[in-house]
Amino acid sequence: MAEFAGQAWRQADVLPYLIYAIECFGFDRLMYGSDWPMFEPFLAYSDWVGIVDAALSGTSPEEKRQLYVTTAIREYGLAPA
Repeated sequence: MAEFAGQAWRQADVLPYLIYAIECFGFDRLMYGSDWPMFEPFLAYSDWVGIVDAALSGTSPEEKRQLYVTTAIREYGLAPA
């Protein structure tokens, strides 16, 4: 999110990008990520998780699991916990 470099991030600024990515790629092609701790001066990690959770409002538990867990397990060849 280079557009926000050097300034405080607000949910209203970031949320449309996340929603657009979900609409374009779907949950089977996205996985959770962040630039933490690099963006800590601009946004607390807990705030970032809150923004992602807001983007996921109205989604199913399975879609959330895909974003946070399943896609990474599949793509990185990890054994499920």
